Amino acid sequence: MSDRLGQVEATMGDATAREVAARALSVSALKSAVDSGRPYETELAAVKAGLPSDIDLQALEAHAKTGVEPVSVLIAQFPAVARQVYQTFSEPDRSGDVLDSFLASARSLVAVRGPGDADGTGPEAVLRRMENAVSSGKLQEAITAYDSLPESAQAAASDWVTRARARVAVDTLTDQASQEVLTALSAKDS
Repeated sequence: MSDRLGQVEATMGDATAREVAARALSVSALKSAVDSGRPYETELAAVKAGLPSDIDLQALEAHAKTGVEPVSVLIAQFPAVARQVYQTFSEPDRSGDVLDSFLASARSLVAVRGPGDADGTGPEAVLRRMENAVSSGKLQEAITAYDSLPESAQAAASDWVTRARARVAVDTLTDQASQEVLTALSAKDS
């Protein structure tokens, strides 16, 4: 019997190795839940049990009951948001005569934008930088560009940016939790 117990212990490793493996699995489950956009209260509770207490998990806790939008959903939603933003700084000038007002209104109905220059300083360039960042999945870069938009344009994108900020914060914390587990694994190996 003691030989069999010795074999099982050798196979399972010591308690520290099992604890690190359990932490790795819990972080993996949390990351999977977060990536899918579903609620992750249970997964977060498991991860919290194995992380140092000095890690601020407030952003994860704030969205645990509802989950956060997956990056793919945020990317898919952005073209409509970009159109709304563009309309805020392409509003027609209605201060002219009736014909000018009519032409301006007609132009606002059909907004055709070319490839544009993302290197400029105007709102169109800022929006282009946001579009480029979002299409590459770089939400933090899009948020940084958003902060340079005029106030009316920011208002048009505020809901989307709120969801993107939540996504970035949650991803940052899940990456930090993953790094904690990797650090514990490397310490175990040395």
